[in-house]
Amino acid sequence: ILENGVKKVILIGIVPDVRENYVNVKRLWINTGLDKLKKKFTIATDLKLCNILLGMMSHSSSHPCTWCDVSKENLKVKGKSRTISSLMNLFWDFFDSKVNKKDAKNYGNVIHHPILSDNIEDETPVISVLPPPELH
Repeated sequence: ILENGVKKVILIGIVPDVRENYVNVKRLWINTGLDKLKKKFTIATDLKLCNILLGMMSHSSSHPCTWCDVSKENLKVKGKSRTISSLMNLFWDFFDSKVNKKDAKNYGNVIHHPILSDNIEDETPVISVLPPPELH
């Protein structure tokens, strides 16, 4: 593969014995300088990390889809595409309401500030930066 080719994966780091959760991923994101990256990029990762990067709860929540706002009770219906601005609005609504996590379903299950918010333009569809992982 060419050094300047588009079909390249860059391994940023390996952190053994560190739990994959919002706090640790955000810390790694900042410490590696990814929060300052302004070039267009695509993230190749698994479903769990996709939701963490977007400030969302796990895929067992009421709104599990990384890419749209569909409810798990209605997965046969196409939901509205998620964007950074839609995630930010849901997060701030959740934050301002001061409710418990059990009520997060009323806020699209977005309970954290999206880690990717500094890197993506507000109306960019999430799917263009976080495509579905292989085999999905």
